[in-house]
Amino acid sequence: MSKRLLFAVVMAGLVACLMSRPVSAQDDISTNAATSFNAASHVQLLPAAPGGGSASIPAQPASDDYMYSKYDLFVGYSELSGTVQNGGEAALTWNLTHNVGFTFDFSGHYNSPFNEGQTTLLFLVGPKFTHYLTKDGRYQIFAHVLVGGGHYSINDFCDDGCSASMTGLTIAPGGGFDWVSSGGKWGWRVVDVDFVNTQFPNSFSHSSYRLSTGLLWHFGH
Repeated sequence: MSKRLLFAVVMAGLVACLMSRPVSAQDDISTNAATSFNAASHVQLLPAAPGGGSASIPAQPASDDYMYSKYDLFVGYSELSGTVQNGGEAALTWNLTHNVGFTFDFSGHYNSPFNEGQTTLLFLVGPKFTHYLTKDGRYQIFAHVLVGGGHYSINDFCDDGCSASMTGLTIAPGGGFDWVSSGGKWGWRVVDVDFVNTQFPNSFSHSSYRLSTGLLWHFGH
């Protein structure tokens, strides 16, 4: 009787082991299949290129190309330190390359505290050289050498209402620092400092520093 009972217990254990193995394998298969399905659901396929070829991600433009503009327009406040005259400046730069451009510059300064009838007009042109401090081109330093004409006039500087004016050759080397917006469409000329020297026909010369700041617009990308 004990032998039959022992045999029955052994057979029951074998049957239980045989039945448990396929269930475990099935669970593993189901688990692997679910994992594979979840992984596949997160895979994003690129659309096929025309003609059956594989699709490729378009190349991003270089940072210099993104920030590069054909024309830059500056308009802002300007001051001449020598005669302490306030006024404005406008400059249009035609960029021949990323680093080299040609600038057309005009500024007018009026009403010195020492004489309200004093006026200074500057018409200048010349090359501009730009260096990008960052790869995205948002921070730039520049230098230029401008030449042209300077016109100075004074009204009512004596009791009889005297007036005088002079025009001469002007040279204005200088440079400054620009900040450009992330979109590259506009920016801020933080500072522009020029040494302005005008030679008049009577061997008289006049020198002063021109300090300017204002808005920038970039167009023609």
